[in-house]
Amino acid sequence: MSQMSDSTLTISPVLPTAPERSERKTFGPTAARKRLLALLAIFLAIVVFLVGGTLATLFSLRAEQDARNQVVRTQAVLGSLRDLLHGAIEAETSVRGYLLTGDDKYLEYYHVGAREVPEALGRLRESLEPVATPVLREKIDRLQHAYDRKMAALRTKLQLAQTGRRAEAIALVSTNAGRVLMEEVRRLTSELEGNEEAVLVAALARTRVNEDRTVYALVVLGAVVIAILGLAIWLAVRSMNDELALQALEADREAHEQATLLSRELNHRVKNLFAVILSIVSLSTRGESDVKSATTRIRERIMA
Repeated sequence: MSQMSDSTLTISPVLPTAPERSERKTFGPTAARKRLLALLAIFLAIVVFLVGGTLATLFSLRAEQDARNQVVRTQAVLGSLRDLLHGAIEAETSVRGYLLTGDDKYLEYYHVGAREVPEALGRLRESLEPVATPVLREKIDRLQHAYDRKMAALRTKLQLAQTGRRAEAIALVSTNAGRVLMEEVRRLTSELEGNEEAVLVAALARTRVNEDRTVYALVVLGAVVIAILGLAIWLAVRSMNDELALQALEADREAHEQATLLSRELNHRVKNLFAVILSIVSLSTRGESDVKSATTRIRERIMA
């Protein structure tokens, strides 16, 4: 019987393909980059929210502060104009009463008005000086000039009456000069009041516009922040998916390594088994010429 030739069994494991190995190399850095981008997007959203919110708040507060300052200035200007008109009327009424009655008690109100007019003019200039335009300064100068003329005319009438020339003083009162001066004073006062009220209305209108712009800016800012946070969430989800895919690839790699190890062990054991069988066949057929007898001996040895 011819001797059986030695043969081997080789079991090849299933190895990862080239695309899988390439994905394993790229998934890790990609997931890390997406995590970094997500963190940067969140940081950017926080910065945009803080900076934008702070600027919008500052602009709104600045507009409100300007409006409050304008309200205070307008109240001071209107108060000064009222005091001016009140002082002039008090002084004129006092002089008329003194001329008609000769009672010195009327002069008390004249002196009060004479003090009140220059003080009110000083307050008026102080209130308007920081924002005064050339036109406004001209109106203030004209108003002061009209009040100076009015008070000078009252002083002249008073001096005439105090020096025994009461008739001349009463004659001056009867002329149109005092009424014309008073009308000019009232007209200039009314112009300044209207101008100041218009400035206040404009300031309040600007405040409302700034408030509307602030609200619009905050809405846009909120939309931008939401969009950035949405991008951050999307990047985080993509990063998580990449990490899961990387974990799956790692699990496949470990499974492939385990399969490779098992296939190598199986290949080694099968080789050993074939070597034993070949040895049994070689020993059993040595010196045998009868096939049946050799087959029986081989079977018995293999069964043993």
